[in-house]
Amino acid sequence: MQTLQTTSLRVANNQLFILDQQALPQEKRWLDASTVEALVGHIHALRVRGAPLIGLSASLLLALLAENGKSRDELAVAMETLRASRPTAVNLMNNLDHMKLALWEEDFVPALVAEALRLIDEDKRLCDAIAKAGSALVKSGSRLLTHCNTGGLATAGVGTALGVIARAHKEGKISNPSAIAGRQADRVGTRRAGRAVSANYRLHGRQPDGKRAGGRRVGGGRPHCGQRRRGEQNRHLLSGGAGEIPRHSVLCRRAANDPRPGLPERRRDPD
Repeated sequence: MQTLQTTSLRVANNQLFILDQQALPQEKRWLDASTVEALVGHIHALRVRGAPLIGLSASLLLALLAENGKSRDELAVAMETLRASRPTAVNLMNNLDHMKLALWEEDFVPALVAEALRLIDEDKRLCDAIAKAGSALVKSGSRLLTHCNTGGLATAGVGTALGVIARAHKEGKISNPSAIAGRQADRVGTRRAGRAVSANYRLHGRQPDGKRAGGRRVGGGRPHCGQRRRGEQNRHLLSGGAGEIPRHSVLCRRAANDPRPGLPERRRDPD
């Protein structure tokens, strides 16, 4: 397969690499994901995050395995293993459905490669279309906030919701964009609480290695979007330093491990 590079995915020398999102923003670390076991491990550990990215990484891996000589039957098993790695990721299901159709083509190897590359290109075009359509709805002087991993780290393109904000910011429509995000692996009061690394890179020109375009180090000073303050606040609440926490607070329910009566159990993030 041709050499390919997105913000979080890389194909080189017929191997797949993923950008470890758990190491950001302190470290930019590329990890090998050239086997089904490796990629499933990265998905479970949230080193690969974002529904679009999960689906695209699985598609690229199947295409690479086909090029490296895996049989049709072996690829079918690999496909089902990847499908089970994150059952709630809709993009993963959709992408694997497309790859399954390619798998049953008579000449399945080039069909799988072509389909995986088509899905990458489609995601880029969808991100651009979302950014364009969404930015047109943003009025001058708006203050916008987005939640979750919706930027270039989670997609092959400029991102979904954060792509809209980035484009509107570039067009001068907003002056104070904000983003918040939680991590499933370490929920409340940890060092990653509320880290919006995707927003940091897209809106302020920061790269995963903490450098601006001019090479000046960033990230050693004030955290973006009050990330440290939010984490410190959570620890303060958990320690009882802020008095009684309102019973409707998600933080309170999680901290006390006491779900409110009548509410369904919390489900995993779809991405």
